[in-house]
Amino acid sequence: MRRATPFACNRSTISHKCRPERAKAKAEGKYRGGIPTARAKAEQVFAVVDAGKTRGEAAKELGISIQSVFRILRTRKDAEKAVTRIRTRPRVSAS
Repeated sequence: MRRATPFACNRSTISHKCRPERAKAKAEGKYRGGIPTARAKAEQVFAVVDAGKTRGEAAKELGISIQSVFRILRTRKDAEKAVTRIRTRPRVSAS
């Protein structure tokens, strides 16, 4: 059985103590979180896949994971669906 010591810390205690420092760093522009590098290559992914290469080949060529390729292609598919839905909306006549 573990004894409670004055120096015992768990993950929530550590993150709670780091919160003020993280807020200060964000205010200074030093803490930005992860930079979305794969999504910045979206146009290149579209071009490579449209050229006939597989998703795996596109991932290797661009230096990103295959899951990122699938995510990028899914966002394009969702955007195309939204445009199609807008175009094919039936008109309602005022009666």
